[in-house]
Amino acid sequence: MLITVSTDLLIGIFAGVLICLFINGWHALTSHPGDGQSKSMLAHLLDFFRNPVGSRECADGTCSIYFTRSLVCFNLFHLMRELEDLPPDVRSVDLHITDQVRLLDHTTCECLLQYIDDHNAQEGKPALALKGLERMKRLSSYESCTRLAQPTMVAEAAVV
Repeated sequence: MLITVSTDLLIGIFAGVLICLFINGWHALTSHPGDGQSKSMLAHLLDFFRNPVGSRECADGTCSIYFTRSLVCFNLFHLMRELEDLPPDVRSVDLHITDQVRLLDHTTCECLLQYIDDHNAQEGKPALALKGLERMKRLSSYESCTRLAQPTMVAEAAVV
């Protein structure tokens, strides 16, 4: 806010995006520094802009979508596009937060939980279920707060 007031709106927005990127990168990299991950900081930051869906398996009317990258505001559009692009014969969708997800920021958590609630309230749409969220460490008591991978989750992902 100080940057916006002291300069102009465009510079303030740009500074806010950079601060958000820095905070998310800091959370993803420093939450578990000794976990054996060999990725550089730049590789982690670039993952924030890539599609977080690692794989999708559909069979017998059930579709499982596996998230393998951090879920942050920068890749939220990829996530929403994946959720809108479901096969027509699907009756249920399981969204799996795998052990490879190091960070779920508050913006994406809020949007994802709201999307699931809204989607499940509509008739004729496949039921969505989010799995793996309970394994992530909350940073506050708010339901859609930022969540970090637990040290055991990250260590198990490094072994596999």
